[in-house]
Amino acid sequence: TTTSSTTTTSEALTTTEPPTTEAFTTAEPTLAPTPAPTSTSTEPQTTGEGGKGCSEPQGKVVVGELRATCASFRYYKYCNRDEVREACPVSCEVCTPSGCNDDPSFKIRTALGEFACEDWRGYFCWEAVQAACPSACRAPGCG
Repeated sequence: TTTSSTTTTSEALTTTEPPTTEAFTTAEPTLAPTPAPTSTSTEPQTTGEGGKGCSEPQGKVVVGELRATCASFRYYKYCNRDEVREACPVSCEVCTPSGCNDDPSFKIRTALGEFACEDWRGYFCWEAVQAACPSACRAPGCG
């Protein structure tokens, strides 16, 4: 039985299920390899390491025998693996997509003192903070 699920961008970015090694099967075996699907993303890209574009898939990805979202790979600390960093360069902070750079001059006063963008990593960002710090706040499409 084959099941199909649709994952929205916000779900894909917030899902933190651990990577799995669930079996991959098709109804009938294929006789020859088939080409990988081409990306139809209209997300803005900037150049990452090695001249590659800075983007990543929005659903689950397969890395070796593991299958998870890029957010899950980041959450469960798999970004130390080269193959995960290559598959998930935004989540693993290898590159920053166009429009996702944090404002280096942004500072805001909080009950804990003055915070810059970098200080917000790991916290729930206020709306004004997310606008100035999309990368640190992990705004949709920014990691």
